[in-house]
Amino acid sequence: MTTQAHGAEKPMSGWRRFWANLNAFAEAMDMSESEFLHRRLASLEVEVAALKHKQAGK
Repeated sequence: MTTQAHGAEKPMSGWRRFWANLNAFAEAMDMSESEFLHRRLASLEVEVAALKHKQAGK
């Protein structure tokens, strides 16, 4: 991805690219950025709980 700066294209920074991709994905999924992040956080919490359970079983 690139950004327009005074008519010349320059590479987009990593964080700007991350947020642009996040916004595009959230729009494609028809949800707000905050709703997407909330769902992703919930998903990660489930993964962490599963890993802790697996680790405790060893």
